[in-house]
Amino acid sequence: MMRRVLALAGAMVREAVRSRATLLLALALLLAVPLAVAAGEAGSQAWLGRLVTVEALRTVLPLAVVTGSAFLLRPGLKRGWVVLPARRGEWYTATALAALGIVTAALALLVGGALLAAAWQGDSAQLRQARGAASLHGPRGAVTGAERAWAEPRPGQELVFEFAGAEPGETLTGELEFELAWTQAAPPSRATPLRLFVSGDKEHEAEVRSEARRRVSFRAPNPGGKVLRLRVMPADPVLLVGARLSDLRVTAGHSGHAGSLLLLGLLSLGACACGLAVVLFTRTLATAPTAALAGVLALASLTLLPATGGTGAMARERRVSVEQAGAEEPGTLERAQQVLAALPELVPAAPCDEYLRGYTGRSGGAADGAWRLFVGLALLPLGWLTFSRRQLAA
Repeated sequence: MMRRVLALAGAMVREAVRSRATLLLALALLLAVPLAVAAGEAGSQAWLGRLVTVEALRTVLPLAVVTGSAFLLRPGLKRGWVVLPARRGEWYTATALAALGIVTAALALLVGGALLAAAWQGDSAQLRQARGAASLHGPRGAVTGAERAWAEPRPGQELVFEFAGAEPGETLTGELEFELAWTQAAPPSRATPLRLFVSGDKEHEAEVRSEARRRVSFRAPNPGGKVLRLRVMPADPVLLVGARLSDLRVTAGHSGHAGSLLLLGLLSLGACACGLAVVLFTRTLATAPTAALAGVLALASLTLLPATGGTGAMARERRVSVEQAGAEEPGTLERAQQVLAALPELVPAAPCDEYLRGYTGRSGGAADGAWRLFVGLALLPLGWLTFSRRQLAA
């Protein structure tokens, strides 16, 4: 059986390769990132190359897979499985494997083009290696995990990130993400609502630069010492500042793009495998347009819904941490938001965002990609069972 499946899959791949449009499509995938970089301005070429790569791997390729795979299983005498119902399961499996192989080749071309663009730019496109803090202490004690600590704009209120071990180099650089809460006492008066101090054997105030509405970069002389602390103090009298342990990144070195691109490619491959399995299974029960619609809905749900449940939880955090309010039960709408936020993202946003900001991806993302690929492959037997027992409509 496996020999027949592999032979069918190989024949399907060779049929696709012989198509006149295959060479043009392969060249487009390989040259997409280099051409985007070449068309960009000198100061934004590195960021533009990362943006095109991330959007292609996170959105364009999974969307193309879920819409195109719905039309793979076409009934007809030429396809063979209509004449031999006992072999429909083999034909289904071969089709899925051939599609997965073509998607893998497309991913390899995209990643190869991104590596070519990075090599052409040289050292200016290198990624930064990030190091996180070991602990975070707020006005009400230490916080862990995804919990956020808040500091009020008054004396003695500050957030303290602590690092174990000395940092190399003469200068300490990094980025800090934060959240703001407005007291509504008066309009905000400062563009950068916080001050940063780095302390060790000495203490220096860091030079802060706004990178986005909720993100700043900082730079300060290395104070030395075995334990370093970064103190965050609210600077605007009407804005509270909150942060989580994972919101701080300190630059610990530089590296190339290969590891991060392979990680993003694995995540995209896992997402494509899940989308392919869902669409092919739906196709065994419905028509091709319905299967394509189901795939698009699944892609949208696992891309958009996990990001909808953060605001209510953040407001409760602030009330408990800052206003000394007691813990309160979430309402029905907030519980629904929590359920939606707990849905797994088809492509995790954290590695993509880190790569967009010029940082290397976290090693934990490889497990996410491998798990999604396993789930996608594990769903294929469901389609095999239904496909071998049902006559498809056109």
